[in-house]
Amino acid sequence: MNKIKQFFAAFGRIVSAPFHWMTSKFLERHDAVLEKKIRRELEVSLSHELKTPLTSIFAYSELLLESLEKTGNKEDLEAIRLIYKKSQELIRFIDNLINISILEMNPKVLFSTQINISNVIIESVNRFRTFYDIGQDVKIITDIRPDTNVFGNDRLFQNVVFELLSNAYLYSKEKKTAKITVTGKETGEGPQKKYELKIADNGIGIKPGNISHVFDKFFRAEEIDTARTSGLGIGLTLVKRAVGLYSGDIEIASRYGEGTTVTVRFPVYY
Repeated sequence: MNKIKQFFAAFGRIVSAPFHWMTSKFLERHDAVLEKKIRRELEVSLSHELKTPLTSIFAYSELLLESLEKTGNKEDLEAIRLIYKKSQELIRFIDNLINISILEMNPKVLFSTQINISNVIIESVNRFRTFYDIGQDVKIITDIRPDTNVFGNDRLFQNVVFELLSNAYLYSKEKKTAKITVTGKETGEGPQKKYELKIADNGIGIKPGNISHVFDKFFRAEEIDTARTSGLGIGLTLVKRAVGLYSGDIEIASRYGEGTTVTVRFPVYY
């Protein structure tokens, strides 16, 4: 089982690396003016190419899982369940990358819909619980106020909240005793008005020397048990890109061994 976990930890990095290696090589031969547009188009194209085989792996593992739940032994069942979950996580990552890349190429879509941020956050929490099959023993405390309606992209906001919740949960000391606090509120007045979202956990925390690197692509701190904790080391990179699309900012405060608080702020556009 440990070998399977190590395989998927490496597999995640292998399928993610082509986005950045191929785009960097291609861009070396093009004008800097075209760099951003070309990079986004390549990301979308490569993402679709990778998603096709991953979708097949996910579909077949789902069928095997259903069959083994009736007839298979416990070890085989756990192995297939791990393949199913990891392929699901990789597909989610690719979908997020495609979504962000498309929005960066077509900024008008960023403000196409009026959304209720409070509802988006609550929906993200429910989706998060379902995705990770989290029981009630994991405490998720929400204090979301007031109801704030803005023009934005609800899927992008949901992805930001989901990724931050995932990090808080996956890097907890013990997942069964994880405690995550989600707070949301408006701050400031007039043109300075912002929405502030905070997600705090009681997890393993981050060493001071690593905080400045958490938004780097593929970065995973040495204190993380990669065999026990899934992840590609790219979730926070996508979160920062998404927040940047709304001229927002993100900051991290952490005490190693005690927990981490991530704060996201973005202007409120009515």
